[in-house]
Amino acid sequence: MADQSPIIFNRWKHYWQHYIAVLNGEVHISPQQFFQGLKLTGDNLMDMYEGPLTEGVLREEVLACLEVQDCLAPLKYDEWIGQGRGYQSLTLSDGSHWVLRRGHHWGAYIHIHPGRYSPHTFRVKSTSLKTATAFLFLHPDQNVPSLHLLNDVRQRYLNLSPLKDDRAGTAIFLLIQKLQREITP
Repeated sequence: MADQSPIIFNRWKHYWQHYIAVLNGEVHISPQQFFQGLKLTGDNLMDMYEGPLTEGVLREEVLACLEVQDCLAPLKYDEWIGQGRGYQSLTLSDGSHWVLRRGHHWGAYIHIHPGRYSPHTFRVKSTSLKTATAFLFLHPDQNVPSLHLLNDVRQRYLNLSPLKDDRAGTAIFLLIQKLQREITP
């Protein structure tokens, strides 16, 4: 049965635990699906939620907040969003702040993403995240990446330019270390 949620949430762009689940093999996807998913992150800086709430709980809490404020129905939601000049924000049970905008998909009209500098989030360049996760997806047994291997991943699989030196890859190396601490060997 298809998901009937009115919420649009890009887990590839905003949900850290999705990457952990993929790299742990808890979410079974093909390499093609993995690289298609990475394309959904775009090419900009983004806010990544790494808090304790599951994606399901995030959705439930957003819907519950909207219901309490009597703006869950599409027309009421549009009116509420309009009062905030195109967006509104909510704080969820873990203290994280979420921005809500109008979604433009049939049946899904509530677009959510973590607020900038919200508790339980960090900002990350999409190209750094793509490189770090693609490296670990392709080389799960490689503990310390070399610049050569990172550049191979960037050029061959992500269509990104090579890094000039290790210093240029500092954020990527840090993301790889962060991911390695959270995935099971």
